[in-house]
Amino acid sequence: MAGVFQVLMGLVNLGQLVSLVSHSVMVGFTAGATILIALTQISGFLGQKLPRPEDIDAFLNALWRVLPDTDIYVFSIAIGTLASTLACKKFLPKWPNYLVGLLFGGLLAIVIDAREHGVQFVQAVGTSIPPFGAPDLSLESVRSLSSGAIAIALIGLLEAVSVARAISLKSKQSLDSNQEIIG
Repeated sequence: MAGVFQVLMGLVNLGQLVSLVSHSVMVGFTAGATILIALTQISGFLGQKLPRPEDIDAFLNALWRVLPDTDIYVFSIAIGTLASTLACKKFLPKWPNYLVGLLFGGLLAIVIDAREHGVQFVQAVGTSIPPFGAPDLSLESVRSLSSGAIAIALIGLLEAVSVARAISLKSKQSLDSNQEIIG
């Protein structure tokens, strides 16, 4: 759905509007999204349920309440995975640091017998190919997905046009923002 919105924006010549967004606005928007994503991951780090961080006061209050109940096994695996990923990125930059982190976290879970301590694991992914079918285009489905799809479309467009603008300035090529959006 986000791709449909992007193509529509390009077809109605909204590329000029996207190119008016300054780099500092783009950096702020990306930083805000990064903070929101990081805050949503805290519950997985602690092994506790937390509300979504849209209401920061409620989120911080809930975080403060659940901190003493942190699942030490979940926390250990999460910290071990993160630390090994960052260490690999720093000391072995040519290695696939995320894969190394996942392998280390998995081995750590096996070593501490995490399943016996109640740590939940991701279930096996089915090996069959999902059936081909038309997407659900009901009014309710479109209504519930459209706000998120528009946000994703705008973020994608802002990022793409920002990168394209930077490249076009360095290479001294002209940039058609609408064509970039449609592409």
